[in-house]
Amino acid sequence: RWDGQSMASGAPASGTFPRFNGDGIQALRSVLSPGGLGFDLHVGGAPESSVVRDTWALIRQGTWIHLGGESPVQGFTSRMEAGIEAVYAARGIYFGIGGSVDRYDGGLIESSPLPLRTNPASLAFFGAAGMEDLYAGSTESFSVAEFLLRQTGADWQRFPGGLGLTTPVGDLLIHDFGNGPTLAAVSYLSPWYPDVLALQSGHWTDLDPGLSRSPSDGTIASYRGDIVLAGRVDAMGKSVASRFDGAQWVPMGTPMLSDQTRVSALEVVDTGAGPTLLAGGNFRLSTGAEQGVFEWNGSDWVALGGGVTSPSPGFTIVGAIGTWNPGTGDEVIAAGYFDHAGTTPALNIARWDGLAWHPLGAGIEWVGGSSSAGLVNDLKTFNGPDGEVLVAAGIFNQAGGQPANSIAVWDGSQWSRLGTGLENNGWVGWVSSIEVFDPDGQGERIYVSGEFLYAGGLAVDGSAVWDGSSWSAGPLAGTTRSDGSAYLGWTALDLGGKRALYGHGNFTSVDGVPAVSYTHLRAHETRHDL
Repeated sequence: RWDGQSMASGAPASGTFPRFNGDGIQALRSVLSPGGLGFDLHVGGAPESSVVRDTWALIRQGTWIHLGGESPVQGFTSRMEAGIEAVYAARGIYFGIGGSVDRYDGGLIESSPLPLRTNPASLAFFGAAGMEDLYAGSTESFSVAEFLLRQTGADWQRFPGGLGLTTPVGDLLIHDFGNGPTLAAVSYLSPWYPDVLALQSGHWTDLDPGLSRSPSDGTIASYRGDIVLAGRVDAMGKSVASRFDGAQWVPMGTPMLSDQTRVSALEVVDTGAGPTLLAGGNFRLSTGAEQGVFEWNGSDWVALGGGVTSPSPGFTIVGAIGTWNPGTGDEVIAAGYFDHAGTTPALNIARWDGLAWHPLGAGIEWVGGSSSAGLVNDLKTFNGPDGEVLVAAGIFNQAGGQPANSIAVWDGSQWSRLGTGLENNGWVGWVSSIEVFDPDGQGERIYVSGEFLYAGGLAVDGSAVWDGSSWSAGPLAGTTRSDGSAYLGWTALDLGGKRALYGHGNFTSVDGVPAVSYTHLRAHETRHDL
């Protein structure tokens, strides 16, 4: 939990934390407390053992309340019923106990058993207002050979006309594809290659664009009313991106020549002429051209201003795309690993003014290292004591020809380092993510994460904060990592009218307090918007 100033493990409540097994917390839901006395936070997971079965609890007014139960709680949903927000929990199979959906409105828990061997993992209400049915997605099904069931009244039913799903359902959500809200499901043919399906006109439509990708490979953007997915191409002849136009997925552009094409950055930018969709990464078109940044022109991907290229064929990378206003309006910034933008020399970062590429001073580079070093991973703008600047971070030791360890700022005319930057013992740091956030109304700060031990000479261990004049340890500095790998990233989001900063990575403790081994930020219950 991040409260704007510090990171704390667990939740601020008195009493005993639920005792889950190694899978940790599997479900969270914040609902209006019965009687309207604030909000309850419902927490669910799997039982610690066959003896200790404590799988559902909630925090109410700072105190844990245990609702018990033997089988694991794997998902929540809720809805208003007679003025009370009732909570529904998906309970999975456990040592002979069948799956069920349990209901809690502040009184006794009501249980609705599911058909034999149904293992519910997600829940959603869908239907006309006041007449919604409850849908349950299951990861197992042996009796009915279907993985999605619907509760109408008191009975659980298979879909009529063979509309059930015969592959595991991992998630459900409601999305408006242009014709009103509809039910969508993520169904897995294998653990890494999900299909996206939607219930449209009484039938399931496969929305999967045919991209073989793992969840970490894909990137998504909303562009001109469509959903655009881009990611890794693992076979020649596939498109690197597809868009859903409300009726079908449409491959975007010429198929890729390389079976290792990857899009790392997908951004919609507007520099005054309307929204433009840009893709950055490491990919080749069927023409044989290898470039790092492309623009969608409405019918195909074209290299933006001739694109960017690296000195090492096969290693052109654009890892970050953003915008920057040098005083004459917003311009596109591309950063990664390259030495030319169009025909203009530019070391690892360049700006596009709509007509031509320009270097940002002497650029960013690694001096004295291998050709694979000198990489920008992230870009952000920062309102500091001297006005707005552009922040670039990655792995490098010079910016503008001057020493700068893995992070530097551009003010429109020159590069500057932030203190002595980020370092390891005898080596520069590696920055994976930066985020700009104002935690207390006193001004923006730069939150940095990656593989480094020191920031400005101060021991920080992978997480640091720059306040405009000096470094300090970040909220997750000193975490115990589960496998020695880097803490991954920061993300600032506007949720419920309040902007909050979220840390996500892998760790086993925070400030010496045990914490969940893997903590991920996940948009799990987004409604009417992807």
